[in-house]
Amino acid sequence: MRIKNGTKKFDVHWQRIETSTALGVPDLNGSYDGEDAWIELKVFTGNKFRSKFTGPQAAWHVARTKVHGQSWIWALDPRDDSIHVWDGWDALALHKCQGLLTPSHEVFTKPYDWSTILQKTFNQEKP
Repeated sequence: MRIKNGTKKFDVHWQRIETSTALGVPDLNGSYDGEDAWIELKVFTGNKFRSKFTGPQAAWHVARTKVHGQSWIWALDPRDDSIHVWDGWDALALHKCQGLLTPSHEVFTKPYDWSTILQKTFNQEKP
């Protein structure tokens, strides 16, 4: 999933977040058409996340969603290159099951329709 390459023509500002000081902060922040969104990036191994979706990550997503912030969890399934998408309200369930036992709101397959993905991610159309 090459987010920057796929969204280049849409004029999205992406910022990768790498922090060890603030627990739970998502991997990626983006700004598009006046809206901001925070995205936790995961990859599946089988039906589970390769790296654990932690309690602090779940708490961060729930807190952001409670104040109407745009908070998402995206997981790539390398078996078919599909992207599974959950919103911040699903964070506690994802923390408990660590993967596909929590049904995703959307599944995007290749070739990715970045226009639709961006509309949904940046609150122009909720999944």
